[in-house]
Amino acid sequence: MERKMNISLEKLQVERLNRGNPILTAVPDHPWEKEVVFNPGCVFLDDKYKIHEAESTLALTEDVRAKIADLEGVCVMIYRAQGRITPDEDYRHSSLGLALLSPTLDLIYRHPVPIMVPDQNYDDLGVEDPRITEIDGKFVMFYAGYSSTPKSGRQGSGGNSINICIATSDDLFTWEKKGKLKGTLNDVHNKNAMLFPQKLGGVYRIFHRPMEGAGAMAIHTAHADSLLGEWIDDGVLMSAIEFPAFTKSWIGGGAPPLQIDDREYIALYHTGHFKPDGSREYDLGICKIRFDETPKVIERVERFMTPQSAFEVTANESLGVSNVLFVCGSYIYNNYLYFPYAGADSVVLAARIKI
Repeated sequence: MERKMNISLEKLQVERLNRGNPILTAVPDHPWEKEVVFNPGCVFLDDKYKIHEAESTLALTEDVRAKIADLEGVCVMIYRAQGRITPDEDYRHSSLGLALLSPTLDLIYRHPVPIMVPDQNYDDLGVEDPRITEIDGKFVMFYAGYSSTPKSGRQGSGGNSINICIATSDDLFTWEKKGKLKGTLNDVHNKNAMLFPQKLGGVYRIFHRPMEGAGAMAIHTAHADSLLGEWIDDGVLMSAIEFPAFTKSWIGGGAPPLQIDDREYIALYHTGHFKPDGSREYDLGICKIRFDETPKVIERVERFMTPQSAFEVTANESLGVSNVLFVCGSYIYNNYLYFPYAGADSVVLAARIKI
């Protein structure tokens, strides 16, 4: 959908929703999400037909359908979850769950079983960090596949690997895995891929974040003629800003870009830092991108949101990481940018920015 919005990133004011309390927490009775729920991607549906399709696929009760009928849209949130090891399954390997929320991120429905599990050789150790874009009449998910299969063709490449993987869906509930992205992007450990909502310059374009090699730990762009074709790296789009309070900083994609004008987009991203004591902190940044012949960052604000509340600072003892904010999806509704986000890799929180 084309938008015309004159958005400035100056003087951003973040409002934490639900009084700063989680909108989603772990469920002790669900082995697959018994410990932590985090890193939520999302899509906002304001098309009644698509909402009805989602309702039918999920076989929702009349009570839930009645709640949805009174809303102007529905946020479909797909989140990462981890549990504990059991005699039958190692639920420490991440699965993906689904929840429906109001436009202002109040929980309406939560699906009791995962919608995606780690069952392929390229993601057998976890399906992680879903980022979803609607394009060409389909929903496309890029996710990080954590695999026990090492990278091939590299000296000293033993051990596990992290790959950018792709899946597609017609209803946001039933997903067809398409495997690892083709091309050279997965020659190194790579993740944080996010898709632009339409072709730019006649090709599909993504952000991605190589974890090694030239331009490592910075946001790159890449392009392909088809989603399942060969992806070609275009190089670094944006590197981290160094902050005196930290010994090292890096950067990675967050939520897929949202169109705000004919050739302009906004996107949330994350910044990671090592403190002098060796501990880590993850904050949020936001940028405005203009596409002429190639994407170019024309405005950015880093660390506009930092861990502050107890749910952002203190992690689950067994699986979480303290002092972490992490985002994988956002949407625009009533002149606000809404985004669910992870607090301390343990719970899902919600916030919005007036734009």
